[in-house]
Amino acid sequence: MNDNWVFINIPYDARYERLYLALISGLTALGLTPRCTLEVPPDKDRLKRIFHLINKCKYSIHDLSRVQLSGKKERLPRFNMPFEAGLSAALMLNKSKHSSRILESKCARPAAWK
Repeated sequence: MNDNWVFINIPYDARYERLYLALISGLTALGLTPRCTLEVPPDKDRLKRIFHLINKCKYSIHDLSRVQLSGKKERLPRFNMPFEAGLSAALMLNKSKHSSRILESKCARPAAWK
């Protein structure tokens, strides 16, 4: 495990580009090295490689704010981002050194805050 690596699980599209650049800049300024699935080639072992990449990172950030239905006729959601967050959660259950944060589009306030 590399203590300076952060796995980032975010949308890779033009709408997210500014937040992507801000996240990369902020992590780099903190002396951390962002890692992501763009590094993993699309082959038969992709799932295993993604899991190993997350496992090598001390931290992970999962932005689930854009998990939504596709614009296609089938209207299917993209499950890869929540699935990768689940892989991170499994690591946290297995070893205490991995830490992750999940970002969402709206903040759910605890009842005590109302």
